[in-house]
Amino acid sequence: MASKSLQASETSTVWTSSGGDKLLDMGGQTLTSARCGAYLDLGAAPRANWYEVVVVIGAYAAAPILGEHVEVRFTQSDDSTNFDGQPTTAPTATVEGTVTIAQSLNMVYCCSPAATVASATQVVQGRGLVKLTGRYVAPVVINWATIASFGNTGTDHSITLTPVPYEGQ
Repeated sequence: MASKSLQASETSTVWTSSGGDKLLDMGGQTLTSARCGAYLDLGAAPRANWYEVVVVIGAYAAAPILGEHVEVRFTQSDDSTNFDGQPTTAPTATVEGTVTIAQSLNMVYCCSPAATVASATQVVQGRGLVKLTGRYVAPVVINWATIASFGNTGTDHSITLTPVPYEGQ
């Protein structure tokens, strides 16, 4: 008889400007800039290494050019202070970090959802799978648009991180 893999539901963490689990205010994020969210402590106990990431950019301040994209990366640390890419200001559990695009290049890449309609009201949503091995992790969002900042309402934008557990039967 064939074996089955069982995947149990796990608790997701949401980064947004308010009303989420962690702080990441992408409201009005300017073109060609990066933002770093507050860190999440994944814990010291055995845990999943793989995580599903869903990014939502709810609107732009002006119509983006087709194909321009948002890039999502994660900075990680084993001690909550020495993060990959050496952010200008390291994130804390409740405060966003400060990071440049150059610093983000040494962080783990996740996904790059792209604008598919030249409209300020379009929602850009994408998902990726990322392996996170550090205990403390924080998302970094890069707006690669050349003419459009993100919409000013921070709660229109979010990143959701969901563990993908190892299970077998």
